[in-house]
Amino acid sequence: MGGIYKAGPNAWNKVYDAGEFVGVEFSGERHVLVMDLLHYRNHLLLEYYHKGYFEKMVALGSGSEEAHMEILQSIHRGDDRYRYKFTW
Repeated sequence: MGGIYKAGPNAWNKVYDAGEFVGVEFSGERHVLVMDLLHYRNHLLLEYYHKGYFEKMVALGSGSEEAHMEILQSIHRGDDRYRYKFTW
């Protein structure tokens, strides 16, 4: 999972031409990954699309079917970024 933490920004920019995906926290021991998505505005429905997409990426990367993503911050709630917390 440390690979996602390090490669997240480059992987994001290969698919999307807007926004910046930045690692905030990673702990393999606690099975926690926190990432920020900056400078990206989308429709509320896409927020939930990304949730499912990212959860599956974490599941594949960790080998765990118990991967989950919590949306900690969202521009749709008045925050200046999206902040996602992944657990597996």
